Amino acid sequence: MTLHDSDFGPMHFDGSHWRLERRVRFNGVDIPVQIEPEDADTRTLSSVQREAVQLALTLPPDVLVLAAPAVVQNYEVYRDLIGDEAMPLLSASIDVWQAVQPSYIEVPPHGEITTPTFLLFAECDWDVEHGLVVRFRNGHADASSQQGELGLEG
Repeated sequence: MTLHDSDFGPMHFDGSHWRLERRVRFNGVDIPVQIEPEDADTRTLSSVQREAVQLALTLPPDVLVLAAPAVVQNYEVYRDLIGDEAMPLLSASIDVWQAVQPSYIEVPPHGEITTPTFLLFAECDWDVEHGLVVRFRNGHADASSQQGELGLEG
């Protein structure tokens, strides 16, 4: 199923997610945006989801600088777990993005959550098995963790 959304342009439904034709430029890569509808039966999006998509599509040019602290926190946890010698000390927080390969952005159902939130899924050099997810609330990265371990709350 395909429709033209007045805000987002062409979108395709794959059976579980809407996928936008528009892409988001993140860390030098154009990545897709997918939205899991608030209501699976009607495939509708909530106003909060729509706001989250709009935030994802309009990330500021300095998003890597602004989001780096949330990712560095995850990097440092792994660095402490496996030992300092296995992972280099970062000379600047922005350097963490050299080890991150973004895959896609997902806007999950928000339910009772009123803060527009989206998740950036990525591969990362320090946890190849589990990857990385970075949560953005109101367009600002506030946490990162392994894929599957970070939701809208918390």
